[in-house]
Amino acid sequence: MIGEFAQTLFYVLLISLSVSWITAVTLTPFFFDMFFAGVEKQETSAEADGLYQGMLFRVYKTLLGWCLHHRVTTIGLALVCLAGGGLAFSHTKQNFIPASTTPMFLIDCWLPEGTDIRATEEMTKVIDEELLALDGVVQLTTVIGGGAPRFFLSYNPEDAYASYVQFIVSAQSLEDVERLLLEVT
Repeated sequence: MIGEFAQTLFYVLLISLSVSWITAVTLTPFFFDMFFAGVEKQETSAEADGLYQGMLFRVYKTLLGWCLHHRVTTIGLALVCLAGGGLAFSHTKQNFIPASTTPMFLIDCWLPEGTDIRATEEMTKVIDEELLALDGVVQLTTVIGGGAPRFFLSYNPEDAYASYVQFIVSAQSLEDVERLLLEVT
């Protein structure tokens, strides 16, 4: 199920980053050239040079100069950082869709095809009373004739059928859910 959600995310990122890259390498230089076509290059004044004499710019200029003079070492450090990041991510827990901690479960009930919806409703009343009598049941929601509206992402509601009932049972705790599932089945 995770693939269903992640697939569209992958395509959105692929398309948006591709269009962004194409814009960056084609249109941006083109518009820059058009915008500054009539502007002549001005001599750098001493005042403009003074802007880049701060501590941050001097450290950056020194670091950049070192990296350019030691290309092999810089590329090696970048590769070590990449490998270290990959190794660190291998120890990271992958959990795109976290496990549900909501203490509830669904019961789908199918009566014989062609059952009248009034007969389905009568049978539902009997089952409702039995489910509510179970120890640990906090709340019961019953939907007759189709699935409940989509109340969380990975839930696909059932189509409309007069012979179909769905019970949404809320329990006090996850331990109660496991026990109730055994009692109901």
